[in-house]
Amino acid sequence: MSSKQQTTYQNLDSDSLYSGEYLSVATVQADYSLSASEHVVLKSGWVSAYGWALNVGFATFGYFLSIFPKLVAYLENSANPAVAKGEWWALGLGCGAILVLCAIGYFCPNDKRALMKAIDKHFADAPKVRRRVGG
Repeated sequence: MSSKQQTTYQNLDSDSLYSGEYLSVATVQADYSLSASEHVVLKSGWVSAYGWALNVGFATFGYFLSIFPKLVAYLENSANPAVAKGEWWALGLGCGAILVLCAIGYFCPNDKRALMKAIDKHFADAPKVRRRVGG
């Protein structure tokens, strides 16, 4: 003999347990009022020095990957240098360009970075508050 179990689910309205009204809970935080000029700064397509450093970094890394097999062969059999002097110069110049561009990006003023810092500060200082709201 097999016995069948039947389970019945019924939705209970727990929102009205507190005051008899339908309430819900919301998490609210103060808005950041973005001005039109700030919107233009954020929307601008200007590429920062960090962006250029990233692009040069990817190119240098790709070049390193292309000469990596030569380097491994040289390390396994150090009889003859497989990596040419010019290849080392190219890697060195790429790394130097990355450092210079990162320094320029760090020390030069940037409106977008300043605005993002102000927005981050606003949301760090404006705490989130949970409140019951009527619904």
